[in-house]
Amino acid sequence: MLRTVIAGLKARPKRLLLSAVAIALGVAFVSGSLILADAVHAGVRAAVAYQLRGVDIDITAKHGALDDAVLNKVRRLPGVAAAEGRIEVEAPLLVDGHARSEGATALPADEQLRPFDLADGRWPGKADDLATATEAGYSPGQQVTLFDQSGQQHRFTVVGTFSRPTDAGIGSSKLVLTPEAARQLVPGDGYYEIAVRAAPGVSDTELGDRIAQAVPGTDVATGEQAAAKLLGTAASDSARLTKFFTAFAVLAMVVAALVIVNSFTILVTQRARELALLRCVGAGKAQVFTGVLIEAVVWGRWRPWPACSAGWASRRCCRRGTRQVCTCRSVCGRPSSRWPSACS
Repeated sequence: MLRTVIAGLKARPKRLLLSAVAIALGVAFVSGSLILADAVHAGVRAAVAYQLRGVDIDITAKHGALDDAVLNKVRRLPGVAAAEGRIEVEAPLLVDGHARSEGATALPADEQLRPFDLADGRWPGKADDLATATEAGYSPGQQVTLFDQSGQQHRFTVVGTFSRPTDAGIGSSKLVLTPEAARQLVPGDGYYEIAVRAAPGVSDTELGDRIAQAVPGTDVATGEQAAAKLLGTAASDSARLTKFFTAFAVLAMVVAALVIVNSFTILVTQRARELALLRCVGAGKAQVFTGVLIEAVVWGRWRPWPACSAGWASRRCCRRGTRQVCTCRSVCGRPSSRWPSACS
């Protein structure tokens, strides 16, 4: 009976190839959808972790923006090792004679509160220095031109590149410059957030209560609370995408199951005479059933592996497109209301 099964596999290569393709496509759709959904979630978690790296207390304004007076008051409080006001401005980049919308982040003075890592060169130290993300494609020594709020051009020299999670797909700033340069592009003295690092031996809860009493009218959260909030905000955009792919995976699984069942049903129906002949020469029902089952197992166990590889490749292709979903949001997922022209 085993020789009969092997001979049957060799005699119908095209027919079995079609059923193998059905299995491969079904598994590829399901695996690709699930892999991409998990990759989106992992990217968001990595981006939030980088954004709040080293942050023990996160301060935001209930209305408007935080200013230097609030920052200086926080820095003078006991138990505060460092406090940095975070600035993000719109900095359109001149590329091939056209302005391309980009965001720029001011470099924090405290190294432990920087949500990125130096990859090459050095950090900006002068008003005309600039660092770019590695995915931006610039290298130290290149000259770039940025536009300020009034449309005037400013020349900067790339002095370094930095790395950060690139699979977040939330559109974090690709440029880092000094706070003075950021104020040249967009005048003002406000911060959208103040990141605080606690001194050794000071608990986050104790320091948070102390800051809340010193600077009323602000939202004070610990690092864990801020991470949970940012994760929920950042996941709002990716959640719709992952829900779509999850639904697509379920649909693909159902369709694949139907296609596979129908394919083997057609194969068995077309082989009715052959199976009847096997019964006539003495094969029992169990032997015929086992022969058909062996064929299904052979193709079912061999085809999912290249199908999973195809699913991984499809995830890579789809991931490139999803990186542009939220280009008008910062890495922490905050709305881009402070960059109105970038999202118009």
